[in-house]
Amino acid sequence: MTDVIVSADDGDVEIDGEALPEVSEIAVPAQGPPGPLPFGAVTAWAAGTDYAADSPASVVTFDGETYVCTADHTAVAFAADLAAHRWLLIARKGNQGPTGTAGPQGVPGPFAFDTIVPWTTATAYHATPPASAV
Repeated sequence: MTDVIVSADDGDVEIDGEALPEVSEIAVPAQGPPGPLPFGAVTAWAAGTDYAADSPASVVTFDGETYVCTADHTAVAFAADLAAHRWLLIARKGNQGPTGTAGPQGVPGPFAFDTIVPWTTATAYHATPPASAV
C-alpha cells in the first residue's frame, strides 16, 4: 500500500504533491419533505373500529397497556386480536403504587330519610330529604 501525503500550505491543498482544483462553493441539497409519521395518535381500543398497521400505525390503550397495530383489521374482541398477533405491546402497565393518605372529611350531605316511625293516618309525609320513612 502506498502512503498518501496530504498537505495544505497557504490554503493550497495537495495530495502526493499534486494540487487540487480550487473549490469556492459546496452545494448542499435542500431538505426534503418530512417522511410519514410511524404511529398515529393514541386512542382507547374499541370494538368495531378499523385499525391499520401501515404508517401511521394505529396505537391503542387497553387495560392500562399500550399496543401498536401489526396487521390491518376490524376489531371484534381484544383478546382474539391479541392472540392473532394483530397487536404488539409497546408499554406495559406498571405495578399498583401504595395508597396515598386520606383527604379531609367532606361536608355531610342531607339525610336521605327521616327517623323511621310507624305509619299513622292524617300524617303529612314528604319525599324530599330527609324523606319520611315508615
